[in-house]
Amino acid sequence: MLPMPRPGPHELLSRIDAVGLCFSDVKVLRQGNKHPRITGRDLQKHPVIPGHETAITIVEVGDDLRDRFKIGERYLVQADVYYKGVNIAYGYQLPGGMAQYGIIGTEILEGDEGCYLIPIAADMGYAEGALVEPWACVEAAYRINYRTHPIAEGRCLAIGCTDPESLIADMRAPSHVRIAEPEDLDSIDGEFDDILVGADGGAEAIAKTAKLLARSGAITIVTNADLTEPVPIDIGRFHYDNLQILAAPPDDPWAGYGGERRKDLKPGGRALFIGAGGPMGRMHVSRALLDPNGPAEIVATDVDDARLAALADLLKHDAEGSGKSIAWRNPKTQPVEGTFDDIVIMAPFAPLVDEGLRLAREGAVVNVFAGVAKGTIAPLDLAPIAKKGARIVGSTGSRLEDMVYALRRAERGEISPNGSVAAIGSLSAAWDGMNAVAAGAFPGKIVLYPQIAELPLTALPALKDRLPNVAAKLGPGGVWTVDAERELIGELGKS
Repeated sequence: MLPMPRPGPHELLSRIDAVGLCFSDVKVLRQGNKHPRITGRDLQKHPVIPGHETAITIVEVGDDLRDRFKIGERYLVQADVYYKGVNIAYGYQLPGGMAQYGIIGTEILEGDEGCYLIPIAADMGYAEGALVEPWACVEAAYRINYRTHPIAEGRCLAIGCTDPESLIADMRAPSHVRIAEPEDLDSIDGEFDDILVGADGGAEAIAKTAKLLARSGAITIVTNADLTEPVPIDIGRFHYDNLQILAAPPDDPWAGYGGERRKDLKPGGRALFIGAGGPMGRMHVSRALLDPNGPAEIVATDVDDARLAALADLLKHDAEGSGKSIAWRNPKTQPVEGTFDDIVIMAPFAPLVDEGLRLAREGAVVNVFAGVAKGTIAPLDLAPIAKKGARIVGSTGSRLEDMVYALRRAERGEISPNGSVAAIGSLSAAWDGMNAVAAGAFPGKIVLYPQIAELPLTALPALKDRLPNVAAKLGPGGVWTVDAERELIGELGKS
């Protein structure tokens, strides 16, 4: 039991109204100091309170903040906090939401992008607000800002390209381009923002140069030839470092940056969600079903029949009202057929990225949404990129503008955070909840209510036996609602 925190003059005391559990919380437990967001901190000596999907209420305001904040105001916390150029994420470096109360300090209130607290309406549900954060991560996957040109003042490397003089003279070229041949690669050090690899380099040159890419770097395959060998690539960097692999013909090597770059799912297209049986997969598929301008045909896969059936049941209402074609497939027994405009990879297994490329059609987007660990090397068939103009993209977390965007969509009823809830509990259910997340026990989100009395981890269908009055307030298809939440809090009271 920790003592009740008290805010300083430049701090706020927040009450944690709800906190969603995320697989990223499990990763912090498993990876400890090696987690990409835990930098310069020894968790054994300086542990952190996890939990970054929260809705909070201000219960005490520091003396110097009384002109900005009032007791009773409600907020979401944007987890990806940047302070003085450093990422110190809420629930990773800063104490998070798996607590009854928490201090909100200068890092959040005076961050590099402004204040990382986002006000919400008084009638928004606690779980509904908390789950805007994972929904923001989903929305961010379709709001990626693609590079449309090489970085003018960045570092650029060109390997095995024909006519290097014309390449450098092109007005699109960066101010400094290092020209080299494939045999020079072992002696090249440092990182590059942009890399071009000519046809003569082949798979080996692409693999070696990919290791030289800086964060948010782009590598362009400059060839008309067939790539017959798989290329070993660090898959995790697509997700965590926002890398891009482009393609361009030898007579126009800078063309890979140009052209229209579709961000969202192709309207009227065919979309595949690989490993969709978990909570984030449920959000992605639900979003595709609810979007009137989204794909016309959807295929969702999972290797667990029970999870797949549960997902199909949970999204039955969305599917019936969408007018879209949706198929549920276990690829072990029902191979996925045809090609797709969009392939979204929800399971953190590197071979699935290669499978996604294999199923890509002309101009397809393969989105590595799952957090495959950095350093995970896997062979990729890059021929679909070179010959079909397919792209691999990846995203991790969300930024402040993504959170606001997701909140506005939730307010308009375009997305349903409450529809993502699969199980609830009090704060004492946190350990059972984390184990359930790690095991993939639910096809939706687990939400904890730190302010209620003792409630074991409870799946929504089980409420009819444990809390029948709460169960009576569930919505169509047994989804969580604000009314059910109010009944829960009214019945169990304060802890």
